[in-house]
Amino acid sequence: MKKASYTVEAVFVFSICLWVLLALIYGSFYIHDRMIVGSVAGEMAAERFQREEKDISAQWEKEVKQKLSDALYLMQIQKVEAKRGLACIEIQVKYRIPISISEIKSLFTDKNTKDTFVIQKEMPKPMEYKWDADLLRKK
Repeated sequence: MKKASYTVEAVFVFSICLWVLLALIYGSFYIHDRMIVGSVAGEMAAERFQREEKDISAQWEKEVKQKLSDALYLMQIQKVEAKRGLACIEIQVKYRIPISISEIKSLFTDKNTKDTFVIQKEMPKPMEYKWDADLLRKK
């Protein structure tokens, strides 16, 4: 009789430990993917605009999406959009997390952002801005 009760208790303990382990693995994959999205998108934006390429093309957005998709474990990239401002670039990466249980999925997503990661990267060119400022002041 005692032997059977230990077996039943071990089943409950093991199942709880298994769920905790899976939660830790999913959490670490999510953190990894967030860091990769931020670094890869920022790196590609800096590389492109340091070469003085001012236009944002659909081809470049497709390259960013492909590079991100190759490096991620959990997220699935749906769309990459980029907008260029005067001194910065904003990249919006829309993703999907393939978790079917909505309560667990809500742990990884924010209600305000709706599965969107936004990166803003400044592209300062001090000498160019000084030149423009001097022209405006007519020096």
